[in-house]
Amino acid sequence: MSHQVAIVFDPEPEWESGDIRDRADRWMSKHPKAMELLARFAKQAWAKDRVVGINFLAERVRWEYAIEQGDEQFKINNSYRPYISRELAIRHPELHETMRFRKTKYER
Repeated sequence: MSHQVAIVFDPEPEWESGDIRDRADRWMSKHPKAMELLARFAKQAWAKDRVVGINFLAERVRWEYAIEQGDEQFKINNSYRPYISRELAIRHPELHETMRFRKTKYER
């Protein structure tokens, strides 16, 4: 028996305009529960003296939505990750100590 796996690429909808920072801001506004999960998982790691990056956290949130909640429609655009991590540091200053930031293309 042969099994085939379909790989579907989900590009940004054409109606989404603005630079990547604007789109990331809109994503964060639309997904407050995901932002809460990101912060919760970061704090859990921090409490155990573990430093984890935004990539690790984003994949953990993807797991939570897809596997734990069964929501296969949830998406985090990888390009939003730098802006999400900065927002987490603003909202939760205690996490800033464990974070490293690189300049992004759209930083002012």
